[in-house]
Amino acid sequence: VKKETKSSKGLCCWVIVDDIFAREKVSQSLRDGLHDRYKSSTKAKKQRRACVNEKFNDDIDRVINSNRVVSQRIQELSREVTRKGTIASDFAILSLFSRANSDILESL
Repeated sequence: VKKETKSSKGLCCWVIVDDIFAREKVSQSLRDGLHDRYKSSTKAKKQRRACVNEKFNDDIDRVINSNRVVSQRIQELSREVTRKGTIASDFAILSLFSRANSDILESL
């Protein structure tokens, strides 16, 4: 059975589900409970994604820091935004970012 969160009267009720759905939910709950032993548990997947994202961010930082032109353009953009940020319109800020992105892409 599964708890249905909304019914026609706005009340919660229980409904019967098929065996396949029930088996999948029970299996996932067991994997999640034993997350340190199963790579397919939700917690293990989140940890894996976090590691991949961290590696990706480190790679991006390494590329930015290793390229002198990119680093300089980012510093220039930061100074421009700091200098004009409080008085600049959204369009002006977007234009600054577009020019900086274009310059960075051309340098790569």
